[in-house]
Amino acid sequence: REARLSAGLTQAELAEKVGVDRTIVSKVERERISLTVAQVNALVQALPISAEQLLRAMGVHLTRLRLPGFLASW
Repeated sequence: REARLSAGLTQAELAEKVGVDRTIVSKVERERISLTVAQVNALVQALPISAEQLLRAMGVHLTRLRLPGFLASW
């Protein structure tokens, strides 16, 4: 919500930019819905926020991907 407000957008305006219904934006802000990778990307493109910041705001905590040695060198 904070990113949307700092961008000066209403829920309806952000929804239009992202290509979803306004109710989806509302549910995302209230943490009542999961997003696809495409939706996260669309939100990041429409807001002054990084994907990591958006996901952390939604309660998702990322860790670095660690690959087994034989895959890491591939």
